[in-house]
Amino acid sequence: MPGLLARDLRAAVRLVVGTCQSLGVMIDNKTAKDIEKEIEIGTYDREIKNEITEVSIEKKKNLEAHFARVKSDQEKTKKAAEEAKAAEEAAKAAAVAATGTPVAGVPAAAGAGAATAATPAAAGGKAAAPAKEEKGKKK
Repeated sequence: MPGLLARDLRAAVRLVVGTCQSLGVMIDNKTAKDIEKEIEIGTYDREIKNEITEVSIEKKKNLEAHFARVKSDQEKTKKAAEEAKAAEEAAKAAAVAATGTPVAGVPAAAGAGAATAATPAAAGGKAAAPAKEEKGKKK
C-alpha cells in the first residue's frame, strides 16, 4: 500500500481491482467488475477491516481445483486443434497424391511426377488442336 495513492486499505483494494478490470484479470474466479460491486455492497468488509491479505486454505484449494480444470480444458482444446490441423494436412497430401494437382499449403514437389503426366501440355499440346478443329467445323 505504501506505493499506492490510497488513503486506506479499501481505496487501495479498489485501485488494484480497477487495474485488474483494465487488464482482464479475474479475481476469485469472477470478473473485476463483479468484485467491485461486491466491495460496494460490503462482501469483503471483514477482510478489508481486519487487513486479511492471506488466502484461506479452503479458498486456496478451491482456486487450485478451478485452475486445474481450466488447464485441463485448455490442453484438450489445444490437442484437438493440433489433431484437426494434422488431419487437414494429411487430407491435402492425399489429394495431391490422388489427383496430381498441387493443393494450397502442400509443396508442389509432393505431386510433381503425377502432375506432369496428367497435364494437357505434357501430351504435346494435342488438347488444344481439337478445339481449333471444332471451330473450323462450326464455320
